[in-house]
Amino acid sequence: MIMRYLYALLITLAACMSATAQTKVRGTVTDGETGEPLPFVSIVFKGTTVGTISDVDGNFFIQGHVDADTLEFSMMGYTPYYYKVNKESFQEINVVMDADSYELNEIVVHPGENPAWRIMRNVAANRKKNDPDRLDSYKFEVYNKMEVDINNIHDDFTDRGILRNFNFIMNYADTSAETGKVFLPVMITESLSDVSYRKNPQRKKEVIKASKISGVENESVSQYTGQMYINANIYKNYIPAFGHEFVSPVADFWKANYKFYLLDSAYQDGHYLYHISFRPKHKQTYTFSGDMWIADTTWAVKKVQAKMATDVNINYINNYIITQEYDFVDSTWFLTKEEMFMDINFTDSTMGFFGRKTMTRRNVEINPTFSDNTFSQVAVEETIVEDGANQKDENYWSESRHEQLTEKERNIYQMVDSIKEVPVFKTITNTVEMFISGYYKVKWWEFGPYFKFLSHNEIEGWRIRFGGRTSNDFSKNLMLSAYGAYGFKDEKFKYGLGLLYLFNKNPRRGISLELKHDYEKLGQSINALTEDNIMSTILARTKNIHLLLVDEVKGEYEHEFFNGFSNTIGAKYKNITPTVYIPFRNASLDYNYKNLETYELTYNLHFCYNEKFVSGEFTRVSMGSNFPEFDLELTAGMWNDRGNFKNYYRAIGMISQKVSLGPLGKTRYILEGGKVFGNVPFPLLKLHEGNETYAFDKYAFNMMNLYEFASDTYASITAEHHFNGFFFNRLPLLRKLKWREIVYGKGLIGDISNRNCRQNAIMDFPSSLGDVNKPYFEAGIGIENIFRFFRVDGVWRLSHLDKPGVSKFAVLVKMQVIL
Repeated sequence: MIMRYLYALLITLAACMSATAQTKVRGTVTDGETGEPLPFVSIVFKGTTVGTISDVDGNFFIQGHVDADTLEFSMMGYTPYYYKVNKESFQEINVVMDADSYELNEIVVHPGENPAWRIMRNVAANRKKNDPDRLDSYKFEVYNKMEVDINNIHDDFTDRGILRNFNFIMNYADTSAETGKVFLPVMITESLSDVSYRKNPQRKKEVIKASKISGVENESVSQYTGQMYINANIYKNYIPAFGHEFVSPVADFWKANYKFYLLDSAYQDGHYLYHISFRPKHKQTYTFSGDMWIADTTWAVKKVQAKMATDVNINYINNYIITQEYDFVDSTWFLTKEEMFMDINFTDSTMGFFGRKTMTRRNVEINPTFSDNTFSQVAVEETIVEDGANQKDENYWSESRHEQLTEKERNIYQMVDSIKEVPVFKTITNTVEMFISGYYKVKWWEFGPYFKFLSHNEIEGWRIRFGGRTSNDFSKNLMLSAYGAYGFKDEKFKYGLGLLYLFNKNPRRGISLELKHDYEKLGQSINALTEDNIMSTILARTKNIHLLLVDEVKGEYEHEFFNGFSNTIGAKYKNITPTVYIPFRNASLDYNYKNLETYELTYNLHFCYNEKFVSGEFTRVSMGSNFPEFDLELTAGMWNDRGNFKNYYRAIGMISQKVSLGPLGKTRYILEGGKVFGNVPFPLLKLHEGNETYAFDKYAFNMMNLYEFASDTYASITAEHHFNGFFFNRLPLLRKLKWREIVYGKGLIGDISNRNCRQNAIMDFPSSLGDVNKPYFEAGIGIENIFRFFRVDGVWRLSHLDKPGVSKFAVLVKMQVIL
């Protein structure tokens, strides 16, 4: 996946305002006699309401802007313990508590129900009534702040060679109370918006009044931290995060997934509250541990802190914490503050990053009346950026922020500008970016991609390619690209040129132009390794002979109405030259076609309700949706038959969706159907996507050869289920490997009409090409998350087994980054 820097450095703040730094403490509480960890110990800054409890292993962390210098530890049956801490700094401590000694009369304990269960039954029974999604409408002002920090910074960080130029940045380092890791803030974003919501018909509108960003943001980081913008509704049965579904502690099936403990009760802000701790009931399940305060009578959540289970089968995410606070507004408990924290490291010893998000809401109105022109008549969700939103001064922010920045946060602006002045900084970032995106940046040009520099096929022999594209320093609306390639066997030069201009980025609207003179592999899936990718050479199962020389000119205009709904119109000229391996011949006429010349007009429609994106200047990554995705492609074309132009038409429709099945994992299905109208030569039929490499391709028929099946009417289905370790997690010997199970199946049926069949073909079919009116099936089982990066599938071909040159079984691999 292409990763690239999205934003440069924008803002420098000269003024600094004083702020109280946080006092941060983490540590462990143990029993003085046994040395065993003590769970559920109450820990507060003395004289304040800032507190927490220790987890089942006795670990805790606490932080806050407080004037206290003493932590108070208390637990029934133990003598209260007071620990003096250093204010406005970080420290790690170990606390030993002594048991109280009492002489008691004999008592008899009778078995009974866990007192927390009665409370949780009431919470579950009132879950839908307390779910904010039940409200007909609401509005509020929201302040969002997100910070990205580099973590695992060691004392010798700036002593390493070229990094000595950065020794000044350690003045901005801090320590996380959650993990104890030293971190360095590198990016902070803030926004202030007015949000309006109506349930029926569903509409949401956000008007961004102020926005600012400082630091270097990378698309790879954005894909992870983009999870922070996904709604974490505690009242839903499942909370989505990182492509997985975590069971909510107040789900309908709470007792099957969690253990609950009633810790305390208190009267606060006019409400009687129960303090309940929850822990996972099973190992390596997608659950949380934490605690929550439940309001009596309404049985609503007042406050919850949920931390991802430590042994969950998930990659790179070492820690994920959600904290939510609800206030009683117009007889409704409404979310008014949310904090998220994530700790991401590819390995425990390497640097990673923290993502932090703070969201606060003010001026909440429940069930307000909106005018007819408040919402868009078309878009379900609409985001409007007011003029000047990115140009607010510090006085505006000081008055408008719901909570002021800390001194460390404000200093990010100054630090980033200081880093920018160090020349070696650009060298480091460009080198790292090259390995991620495939391109190396030199001022306004990016050279690459490097994995296409060298490749091999039977027609060109060894082939070299040089190319690149303009960088964001050249333009943030216009991107130009070009490449040149040379084959040492055919001794021919190939080339390609491209242009992309975006008039608008949200919603996305722009034009693209492409010109190409190069070899192309017809019948290859959109997900396949391109013919000039070095991995296509390394992983080839057969000789790469299915190439045709193509001259192509293409132009498109994309018009997105709102996220998830777009239209694209295009025009294309294509001239295909045959090869000795794939000739264009009509034996009955004793005629060899020198080329196949086509002209096409295309229309593409894409619709996916509530689809989310993480966007860069030119590229964007879909965060997906829970709803089906619809794609329609309509083509009107004509081809040149020895001077006579003949019309043809093509229609292709596709429906796909990811369906979450909770703890059983997730299923993705793809339904596709299409038809070609008119009398056409075989290259214009639907050449079904085969795969002749050892690389697994989810959009191809992996056991089908290229040029094996064609249709002018067809339907196909793909289904793939990821169990996410549902079975392996229950086997002690496999649990630590964190492998995940996959099952896969694919089917195809199609036909070639009499006018286009082999007997009446305008161009003789290749000897391997035929119809698929007898259904084609393949199926497989696989294991993913091997060493975190690899997937291995065993795939069986289940039909058309008597055809020459086919394989009945293959082991295929895929390299992927999954969470």
